[in-house]
Amino acid sequence: MSDHYTREQLQAILAQGEWHHGSETPTLPLASQCLELMDEVERLRDDARWVPVGERLPDAPCFAVLACYVNEYGMTRQVRAEYVRRGELEANDDIVGDWCEYDEATDTYNCPEGWYEFNEGEDVHWEISGDVTHWRPLPEPPEQPATEGER
Repeated sequence: MSDHYTREQLQAILAQGEWHHGSETPTLPLASQCLELMDEVERLRDDARWVPVGERLPDAPCFAVLACYVNEYGMTRQVRAEYVRRGELEANDDIVGDWCEYDEATDTYNCPEGWYEFNEGEDVHWEISGDVTHWRPLPEPPEQPATEGER
């Protein structure tokens, strides 16, 4: 028999409550751990893949993702971006223009729904000029070692 088991085989082992190979090893906890690890690998793969915008958009509010788009020269570009839904991003006073949407209820001008470059520390969010085709979450930053005062 193979040393590799499918998710379905591991679930069957757990459902039966025993191991059928005469093993002395406590296999029920191992089968459970294997299923947990399979779930974690699946989650990590999903987090690391490029998501087509036709499949889904980032959850709101979306502060920063990596977006892939094709610019006006046909070049594929990747940029740190955010997807803004209607009314989520107030337009900066310096850039209010005809392209902004006025919200009478709040007396504010908002950026139209769409993709915008996201640069921390900047007040202006520039609309991405090309069609965004895919996006993916930014990875978590690396853990910083504790400084002398934090130990």
